[in-house]
Amino acid sequence: MSAAELEAAGRVVDRRSHLIDSYIQHTLRRRPTGRAYDDARVVRWLGELAHQMSQDDQTVFHVEWMQPAWLSSPLLRILTACFSPLLLGVAMALPTGYAIDHANALGARLFGLGNDVHVAGISTGWLTGAAIGALVCVFAFDRAIRPAETISWSLHSLRQNAGRQLRSALPWGVALSAIVGTIMHVWGPATTVIFAAFFMALPITFYVVVGGVSPQLREARITPNEGMRRSLVNAVAVGLPGGTAIGILAGVAFGARMTLLFGVIDGLTCGGSVFVLTALHTGGRAWLHHYTLRVMLALRGRIPLRWVRFLQYASDRILLRRVGGGYMFVHGLFLDHFAALHARTANGSAPTGPSAR
Repeated sequence: MSAAELEAAGRVVDRRSHLIDSYIQHTLRRRPTGRAYDDARVVRWLGELAHQMSQDDQTVFHVEWMQPAWLSSPLLRILTACFSPLLLGVAMALPTGYAIDHANALGARLFGLGNDVHVAGISTGWLTGAAIGALVCVFAFDRAIRPAETISWSLHSLRQNAGRQLRSALPWGVALSAIVGTIMHVWGPATTVIFAAFFMALPITFYVVVGGVSPQLREARITPNEGMRRSLVNAVAVGLPGGTAIGILAGVAFGARMTLLFGVIDGLTCGGSVFVLTALHTGGRAWLHHYTLRVMLALRGRIPLRWVRFLQYASDRILLRRVGGGYMFVHGLFLDHFAALHARTANGSAPTGPSAR
């Protein structure tokens, strides 16, 4: 369009919109051999990003800051928050229940003692698996996504959260103590009391100690989605020592009283449970929720599955600009422009101008 035609095009805002649309089309075609996305999808996904940044009053977007609010439906937000906790809970409950049930039945055959006991028609092994699965669900659930980029433990946090943590731990301690006591009662009163007390103290101690842990964000980021990678690393780094220690302790206790097989099974069960619960609290929960949200958004076509790769693609086309570990639009006018395109699409009116082609 010539300068004279542009001058006669109408309002300043229309001329500005035409200029930005033309710029977008030229940048998307500046490296035709490297194109990886359809132009219409690029515009739609950048419109989604601009809309969410405007809603959150952001100028720089960090991938790890994404929240369930990106999903407009409350039902979808609930499903996204519940999906990974339920899946992980079932994944913990089934092998745990089977392993303990198998160990109890084997013990009854080896020692001639009634370890294979049932409560209300359900074996204590499956009850234990169900209790651990439910506890994992509780720990894995969170409405918001809170990355754990750094982990700290303090007495101040412990004192502040001790009462609430203790109230949360008591029901789980009572349930596990009752189940283990039922399994071990055939070995005599002394063994029953020792194991019941141990499994009463274990969740209570775990809950109270975890109350002193404070997952926090870092101020500086170098690479995109660094916060989620650090959350996963922290989850494994903190959860593995605790799970290993508890697994060895429980394995030795069960193995010394029964057989090596019992020690291995129960050590793996206890250690694995503590590892998963600790890892969830120290970054694993945020990591799971974050990627569940991204998969849900990708299935609905709101963002590409490889989100960071797309953001870098848009940066290579000079539509976004990389700022440390985040991205921002090359100019505030572009953010407003893409947000307006998103609004018109959401309202059912097709975008106009070159970006609609």
